Amino acid sequence: MSQTSQPTGLTSSQLVQLCRPEQLERTLHLLFFMNHWAKARERLFFADRQGLYQVKAAVLQQAYMLGAIESSAYIDGTAGFGQDISLDSAADIAAEGVIERLAGLSDPDPFMSDIHEKFNHMACQFYTCMTGKEVAAPSDVEALDMQQVREYIYIRLQELERQARATRQPIPCDELRALCVAPIDLLYIQDRRYYYFDTWDSWDDLDSSDLRKLDPEGLSLVAFCYTSPIARYVFHLPFRVAETFLSAQQVHDLKNGPATSREFGEYYGRPISESESLQQPIEEILWELGVDIAAICPRQLSNKQEYVLEQAIRSAQWDEDWGYGDEDEELDWRLETLETRARERAVGEDGV
Repeated sequence: MSQTSQPTGLTSSQLVQLCRPEQLERTLHLLFFMNHWAKARERLFFADRQGLYQVKAAVLQQAYMLGAIESSAYIDGTAGFGQDISLDSAADIAAEGVIERLAGLSDPDPFMSDIHEKFNHMACQFYTCMTGKEVAAPSDVEALDMQQVREYIYIRLQELERQARATRQPIPCDELRALCVAPIDLLYIQDRRYYYFDTWDSWDDLDSSDLRKLDPEGLSLVAFCYTSPIARYVFHLPFRVAETFLSAQQVHDLKNGPATSREFGEYYGRPISESESLQQPIEEILWELGVDIAAICPRQLSNKQEYVLEQAIRSAQWDEDWGYGDEDEELDWRLETLETRARERAVGEDGV
């Protein structure tokens, strides 16, 4: 038996079966239901929704390779590039960090001079790139001007952004690491995930949702369509996903005819709505598709709304001595506040 193709949750033989002519329309019908679940950020956690998108991509790729569906449009998203990037604050914070780290090299306190040797080394490498010479003495660092460092970083960041726009290729993470810029200083990253990316070497830990912010094509899409006498579907995939299996000529042709498109599903002339899709339990949809849920959904499709409420109640129980006793009005206000905060934390954890 074929091994599960990670991280799609489907074996290669399952993908072939799902895209056979006699099965394809049912597969696409289920896929359209699942697509609405993948967008349901209020119901499912980010990690699980990403898994659903991986299933979608795998099925559509298989169907395309078999000639069952065709690419129909390129939706240019490059105008949105840069909206989640902050060059000014990144340059400010990075310059301050470099100066502090280099100054710590000559600190007589052994704890200060030895801590995080890797970052000391990175700061020294930055100094060499900026000045063309190595740090030889404390006086070298003392002569370093904060504004000079800040301006150097800012200009290099501008150059990298301009180069990305010109080439339509992502800003290289190695270049940002060399500038001693941390992901949280340059990119908009929400809430709890913020704390995972606060060091200069954490660029390799970013997931695709954050890395696309460095990519001019990060918001671009490719539409795929299917039409039969009884059904019509239009699905979108991220451009970077689609270009991995489209031919260079096909990509060129699509890009020469930018278009607008929306995802659409119609069965026997009746549009398939979001509400109809969400009425179909996602577990049953994945079960019929044959997807290994454990392989693609780290949170096992747990209900996000229930999690938010549980966290709010748990917080209320933990801090039940906070208010003015057990007055109903006060407790209702307290619970409502905690629910709101828990919901905000969950959305932040979701990464969108």
